[in-house]
Amino acid sequence: MCIGDWRLGRLIRRKITTANLTTGLSISIPEDRQRVGVIAGIGSQQALLTSYARVLVDGTVILFLGNGVSSATFTLVTHGELPTRPFSIVSVGATTIASFVEFFMPEEYLSAGLEEYIRERDAWAKSDSQQQK
Repeated sequence: MCIGDWRLGRLIRRKITTANLTTGLSISIPEDRQRVGVIAGIGSQQALLTSYARVLVDGTVILFLGNGVSSATFTLVTHGELPTRPFSIVSVGATTIASFVEFFMPEEYLSAGLEEYIRERDAWAKSDSQQQK
């Protein structure tokens, strides 16, 4: 990991949304183009049960949490634009705690073109090498 990664990492902000859900209720987060990652999770005790909660994106079930799986992580790097879409967790068992942890980055960094990114990276690398001297 280089210092440029750390600098980008410091720009990322997080938001946590949590709710107590009973059967059939859901927790949702809206679409957000600045979201670079999201963790969907349920309480670890409930995750021991089979198919305890469904994770939906754009209203389509993409994952079941339960049977030992208590969370799932989605990022721009591994899932393309999926983390920017609207998410929901729907409880299909007894009461559970469901949460989303969202990670955001400022738009000006997300909309930067490849050439701009390379220019910034090169400037950081130059700055880093001068500081090491």
